[in-house]
Amino acid sequence: MFITRKQHNRILTTRCFGRKWCCAPRQNGRRGISLMMVMVAVSLSLVLTYSFLRTQTVVLQMSQNGIRRNLALQAAQTGASLAVEAIHSPDWSGVETNLTQLVLSDQFGETSFLVEFLPVGEDTRVMPGEVPSLQILIRSTGIWQSHENIRQRTERVVEVIAQLQPRVPDVPPAGDDSGVVSDLAPNPTDYNAIQKYALFADLGGSSLVLDPSGCISGQLWLDDRIDFYSDPHWSDFIRQEYLESLGRRYVDADGPKFPHPLIGNITFHNSPYSFTKDDLQAIKTNWSLASSDLDLPNVEHNSWGSYQLYEGGFTYQAVEISSVLRNVQLLPTPDNPLGIFYRNGNVYVQENVLLRGALISTGMVIFSGSKVHFNAFNWRDSQGESLVTTNTAWPRLPVLVAESVYTYRDAQVSLEGAVIVENGFDGAGGEYELTNAVPIDFTATATGQPTDHACSLLSFDTEPAEFSTLRSNFESYDYALWLPDGNAGTWHPIVAVDDSTPTIQVIGEVDLTTSTTVRVMRNRQYYLDVRGPISGERSNIHRPNVWGGIDSFVWTFLFDAWEGDVEELVENLDSVPEFPPIEFVNWLADPDQFSGWANGLLQTYGLTIEPTFFVHWDARHFYRWSPPLFRPFNSNDVNAEQSGYRWEILSWREMP
Repeated sequence: MFITRKQHNRILTTRCFGRKWCCAPRQNGRRGISLMMVMVAVSLSLVLTYSFLRTQTVVLQMSQNGIRRNLALQAAQTGASLAVEAIHSPDWSGVETNLTQLVLSDQFGETSFLVEFLPVGEDTRVMPGEVPSLQILIRSTGIWQSHENIRQRTERVVEVIAQLQPRVPDVPPAGDDSGVVSDLAPNPTDYNAIQKYALFADLGGSSLVLDPSGCISGQLWLDDRIDFYSDPHWSDFIRQEYLESLGRRYVDADGPKFPHPLIGNITFHNSPYSFTKDDLQAIKTNWSLASSDLDLPNVEHNSWGSYQLYEGGFTYQAVEISSVLRNVQLLPTPDNPLGIFYRNGNVYVQENVLLRGALISTGMVIFSGSKVHFNAFNWRDSQGESLVTTNTAWPRLPVLVAESVYTYRDAQVSLEGAVIVENGFDGAGGEYELTNAVPIDFTATATGQPTDHACSLLSFDTEPAEFSTLRSNFESYDYALWLPDGNAGTWHPIVAVDDSTPTIQVIGEVDLTTSTTVRVMRNRQYYLDVRGPISGERSNIHRPNVWGGIDSFVWTFLFDAWEGDVEELVENLDSVPEFPPIEFVNWLADPDQFSGWANGLLQTYGLTIEPTFFVHWDARHFYRWSPPLFRPFNSNDVNAEQSGYRWEILSWREMP
């Protein structure tokens, strides 16, 4: 019998209802699905378990890394703190000695630090008014190192920038410091006393030779003799009249006045010769005997080739220069912060040379050119701003140290700073001759401020009537400014004139906070000006050529002519004066007395003693003999708690 598919299915279904299990095809499908679900569940569980375990491992590793980083940071902080403490100690070994120490060690590893003292780099922020050469970068590296795996190492860095704050005389102490505490490096033997003299010459026999056109403003220390105004070819009685005339004309109750050749008292080591006493009495210069001897220290050239600013500080190298200087500027740099320039041998200084710092020569330094200016490093930046508080109180190095110095008559040189010569300072004053510029001569009140490496800006309170003439006829070095100082003053060549304001720029350091009367006139063609003390065995400064060109016969003629003029003046007086109505020194300085002479200089300037060789002692500055400038104060009794250096912490930075 034929059964349809629908009937067949109904029969199968009916048979299955009476049993506990379904037909075979239905049962196999359900069992496969269940197995698959179990396998998926087991796999998912394994994945989750693995992920959980792995996450726990990562968390543990991260926790361990964090602990190690913290340990390294704490070690770096410890090292930085100990380094800051060390640099304040008088026992600090200096920047060349690193600090290292083990801080912690356990079964996993050890923690330590390494401290380095480094120069402040260009990438380090330096605040205005700070001195990079007095700064140090303290770099403390904290290190955690695994015992088992050398590759497991963690480092953290702390950087501290500190600046030395040396205690110097005449600067008020900070905090609890005593005013007697000083960080100045000591000068050798007697140099502290020696530099108080405008000129120190300790060679016996002829310590100083000084002829017309030479002038020294300040105290002198000499061994026993001055050879004074002996070079002109005049007789003894004419010379005597001139000296007495000079004393009467340029000395008053306050002492000698510029251009008197010796504006200061003299201290002799040995009693001077009788003729020296007579000369000093004639020109009214006081003298006395020294109570003790002073010895000029020996120059150690190797202390200049490489140098430190402060004991324990970084070592810098002086710059070696050639034997000829011409059309060059020698300035401080980060690698040579005090601007020390060294020459093993002679140095010939020709025209257009600017040096800011110190020139050190083992031989002779010969000046023969124009527009030459040296000035000692003065703790100012390239814009003239003071780098330190009360920069005039900070120590300076000499501007020139040499075996000997020689100057030609046609040189045009200014040296601003102390000069040290092992042997002698020799040369001759140039002719007194002003530039060929339009004649200008006026006085006015002004203030002054240093502006750069070598110059200062003078601002007039009100514009002088002659200022427009100066402005329209100006050429560099054609005019100069005279700045009074006590019984003398200093000359400063003018190198710029402002077209819009009444200001002028001059060579040299001029710092006038209050209005001061100054004089502006044509500059001298030839000169050597030293604004600082000269120390050596002797100094030999001869007269200009114009004084040597007059023979004894002509001197007699001039003296007779002067006496005739004096007699004529006396005849018109009611009584005979105690002193001549016109002094011999003034009569010779009158160009009218030389009218018709062949020598044009005599027709223009007469026989003047206006100095072309001029030394002026500056009481504001104090000099170190050689580097270093500072050393840590060290005392076991008085002020012992203030021993060491003083540092200011400028920044503390913890690297990520």
